[in-house]
Amino acid sequence: MSDMEDRTAAREARPSAASWTGHPASDLAEASMRRDFAGEAYRQRPHTPDGIHLAADELAAVVGELRRVCPGADPARVRAIVDDTYRKLAAAAKITDHLIPLTLHRARAVLEAE
Repeated sequence: MSDMEDRTAAREARPSAASWTGHPASDLAEASMRRDFAGEAYRQRPHTPDGIHLAADELAAVVGELRRVCPGADPARVRAIVDDTYRKLAAAAKITDHLIPLTLHRARAVLEAE
């Protein structure tokens, strides 16, 4: 099917899908639009040069927590440990849902060992 035929088929299917689910067609269209925008935002997210996406806000929170737990540690050293730990875990991870808590745990262990 061409792109135009795909759009036409989708447009014709919406009213029947809406009546089948019990939701108005406008709700389905809005949900579809949100899904498209979310997908596009995901594809445009920043990557590090080695291809690992860093969750900058979450890693900054990890650094903040570790600085609170280890107040005498050098902030630059804490950040370097967190970044290095995250990269190593992410490179080996098959499931990435728990990378941030794992990063916090391992980075804390490294800091406490120093």
